Amino acid sequence: MKISMKKIIAAAVFTIVVIIGYLFLVSSEKDQDGEVVKITESSEDFYPVEVHVENETGIYELLRTEDGSTIIPQLGEASINSGLADSLFYDMQAMEGLEIVQKSRENLEDFGLKNPKAEVSLRSEEGQELVLYLGNKSPVVEGYYLSTDRPDDSVYLVDTYYGDGILRSLEDYRNLQLIDFVYESDFDDLKSFEIKGKNQIPIGFENTADGFGMTQPIEYMCVQNELMVNLLVPLVHLKANEYLGKVDKGGTGLKDPDYVIYMNYRGKDIEILIGDEIGENRYLAVDGQEDLYLVAVESLDFLKLDYQQAIGSSLYFRTIAKAETVVIKDQGEVYEFDILPREQEYPAKYREKEISSLDFVTLYNRIIGMPILNKLKEAPVEEPEMVITVTLTDGRKDVVALTRINEREYAVDVNGSCEFSTLASAVDYIREKLVIL
Repeated sequence: MKISMKKIIAAAVFTIVVIIGYLFLVSSEKDQDGEVVKITESSEDFYPVEVHVENETGIYELLRTEDGSTIIPQLGEASINSGLADSLFYDMQAMEGLEIVQKSRENLEDFGLKNPKAEVSLRSEEGQELVLYLGNKSPVVEGYYLSTDRPDDSVYLVDTYYGDGILRSLEDYRNLQLIDFVYESDFDDLKSFEIKGKNQIPIGFENTADGFGMTQPIEYMCVQNELMVNLLVPLVHLKANEYLGKVDKGGTGLKDPDYVIYMNYRGKDIEILIGDEIGENRYLAVDGQEDLYLVAVESLDFLKLDYQQAIGSSLYFRTIAKAETVVIKDQGEVYEFDILPREQEYPAKYREKEISSLDFVTLYNRIIGMPILNKLKEAPVEEPEMVITVTLTDGRKDVVALTRINEREYAVDVNGSCEFSTLASAVDYIREKLVIL
């Protein structure tokens, strides 16, 4: 069947008209002066202290207190994500329109504003009030359509970021981080913690002047940077995936939990209970609270850390910055080093000569790098072959005694605690460096 040229032209013209009409709805009327299009600020600054949100998820409000903090009455006494809450207040005050889509309130249904997705009521400290209406997403430009209750106001296009913020649910503001930990200095408030798991040896730690030291199953110093990565950071940043509400905990395994974390944090004793697995999550609750959470199984890997792994990769570890002198007695020879720290370098005085920082740090790293080999059944009774005494800058002394127990290993006694052996090659490695100094 042949189509006439007139019909082809008519169809093309109709298509162009439809496209132009469609683009008219979604294209912008840019601000003529090229200035930023402010929405909440019209004639003067508008700083909201109350934000009332009604969206598809429900109704809630955020209130600013006199001390500048935020409360969400619908969440009761639950901890809130203060950063997210603060950002909503700031965003509502600072929101800018990417474009003015039309300078009237006509045909609001074309933008999803006749029955908006969300309504946000703002009130300032001075009593000013403003209502924002959020419409559909633009099908052409990234963003949402938005209008206000101001007479003869425009229809704006705002960044997707603002629209997504308005569409948050109440539960999005619940703080799912289970421990109120924000800054590195908060580690000072963690006085002790203990992890108990079914079918594994409990491990416990206490915060001391030297960092976190193991208190059970043995008392031992830990390699701090490794303990931080392997245990402390995942512990203090433990975060739930989902809040299930104040519900019956039957069938969750929390009456006989697989793991219990005991903590003394900011003067309070806290017990975190870890229950059964459900999919890729586990049930979690804080003892004494009715709230039930789900937490990702992968975020709980630190619970499986055994005590030898928690100690770290080295039997004796003390940063060189805390050391003042090192004396090594080995098979009748005595080697004395006075550390001479200067600008992040650590040369040392040895027998009236100065040892370069590179050489001395290499020797020191061999001392603090002796790996754990085996758990000793009993401490040796023989005299040690090598004794290393490290005097710290605060006057305390660490004494590390090394006793050969067979061709392959030495028993290592650190300040009177003889629990493990190390490789004989690690001790020989120290001797090799002593010989060439």
